[in-house]
Amino acid sequence: MPATPPQQPDAPVIAVMVNWNGATFLAAGLASVLAELAPHDGQLLLVDNDSSDDSCAFVAAHFPSVIIHQTGANLGGAGGFSAGMRIALASPRCEFIWLLDNDIV
Repeated sequence: MPATPPQQPDAPVIAVMVNWNGATFLAAGLASVLAELAPHDGQLLLVDNDSSDDSCAFVAAHFPSVIIHQTGANLGGAGGFSAGMRIALASPRCEFIWLLDNDIV
């Protein structure tokens, strides 16, 4: 799948979560991170490394506030975090970036 143009997050705290075929982890992980971000006006950017398990469809359906960036290839953890940080740093309001794996709770 080709990379999608990223929607630009706009928040002082941007959490970057890298995902690859992690649909089984996402419900708990996303809920936990979103709860932590809420008091800080934060946003969550999910960087998807070309998952084939419908991770992105699940997130879009159940967590509409999460910004999804599809890389179009499996860039690994470092490549996914790099892509996410580039997107986050383009936000004028970004003061902090929080890097997370998809199995965080």
